[in-house]
Amino acid sequence: MSLQLKTIYNALVGAWGGLLAWVLLDLLLQLKPSNVWVDAIVNGALVGLFIGALVSSFGGLMEGRIVRLLRGLIIGALTGVVGGILGLVAGEAAFQVGRLFSEDLLLREAFRAFGWAIFGIGIGMAEGLLTLSPKRLVYGGLGGIIGGLAGGIAFIAIARLSSLQLTNRAVGFALLGAFIGLFVAFVPILMNKAILKITSSGRSEGKEFLLDKPVNVLGSSDSNDVGLFGDKAIAKKHAEIRLANGQFTLYALPGNSVWVNNAAVTSMVLQDGMQVRLGNTQLVFQRKRK
Repeated sequence: MSLQLKTIYNALVGAWGGLLAWVLLDLLLQLKPSNVWVDAIVNGALVGLFIGALVSSFGGLMEGRIVRLLRGLIIGALTGVVGGILGLVAGEAAFQVGRLFSEDLLLREAFRAFGWAIFGIGIGMAEGLLTLSPKRLVYGGLGGIIGGLAGGIAFIAIARLSSLQLTNRAVGFALLGAFIGLFVAFVPILMNKAILKITSSGRSEGKEFLLDKPVNVLGSSDSNDVGLFGDKAIAKKHAEIRLANGQFTLYALPGNSVWVNNAAVTSMVLQDGMQVRLGNTQLVFQRKRK
């Protein structure tokens, strides 16, 4: 799948996560703790659980990578719960502190929106933990902040515009999840310097991979950064693309063959538009122009 399409799907999946949390909280369990701090913890934990688990596991589901799917579920759920609890407790604390400065409810709710930004950090960082990419950890966290803040503001706006409390929370949670899912995917793509795109025909045609680690491993193993499946001519760990001094260099791992622009190579500094072939799979290296 293209990275742009993944961004759209991430937003949709995040929205579904928010809606599922609303169904559990308001329709099934009907949890309404009288203590505001307990309410923040319960809501934060469950909303974070669903949005985090769905957003982080979606990539593995679409690619049919079971290990990636399960790891995404676990890491996304854990970071979502932690981020959700910390974020909503911080948001409630900010709301209470706001009383010291103003009696205006809208202004105090604006303070609470920053708690949703903290909420988004946990979900945003899950992708970096999942891929062991420091850059994606930072950029995903930044995307989570932006998405959480935008979603929090949307949540407040919906509550102010409609008197239907049940509907407010459903729409608010859905928008929160959508914004977080959108920006968690979008910011790493925006900040990334290079991608690999599969151009050979087949079910993976058009699929794109971010090259955002110092060492990006290519091969048929489920754990690789660039997973190339269905091609028996590709080894589990076939090649590497290493980033150093601003250059992306392709290395064929021992015993494997790699072609760049139809010439067999053992190593090659990649330039924008170069054609790379592993086994029967053709890819193109695309570098963002400055």
